[in-house]
Amino acid sequence: MATKNGVYDDTNNVSWPLIKYTKLVGTRLEIPVASGQVLAIIYNKNRCYLSVMFNSSTLEEFSLALNPRPTIKSREKDIFIQVSSSNGTTLTRFRIKFATSSDHASFVEFISFFVKVLPPSSMNTSLDFSQPLSQSCTEIRSSQESSQLSLFSNDSSSQKSM
Repeated sequence: MATKNGVYDDTNNVSWPLIKYTKLVGTRLEIPVASGQVLAIIYNKNRCYLSVMFNSSTLEEFSLALNPRPTIKSREKDIFIQVSSSNGTTLTRFRIKFATSSDHASFVEFISFFVKVLPPSSMNTSLDFSQPLSQSCTEIRSSQESSQLSLFSNDSSSQKSM
């Protein structure tokens, strides 16, 4: 569960403990948490930022307020995150693993207020978290965003006809 009294928490932060971090872009880096170490994903309320922290080091940090928003996919206790620039260049891609299903569910529920969390079924069946995103996954996200936009524009016309 999200905590407000953990190592990284204060009134401006909410954190969830993690058991593993894997960087998937550039040189692959895998960090499993060991006894006495702290690995967490933290939401900073003031900055609307997510950070992945290992002990006192920041492994990842990105805004949830800027466009394009990160692509987030969920599978079992894993979360896959890809952050891209406005021109589509991948800035970072990584996977985090939660210790418990309840921590995972709490994070997914929370992050859903900012971005759409894609289920595993939206992924290409051959796509593994360690592989780069396929073009089809990017197209799925774009088509979903287009559908949402057209839904809003059609909403006013459908109300008039009722």
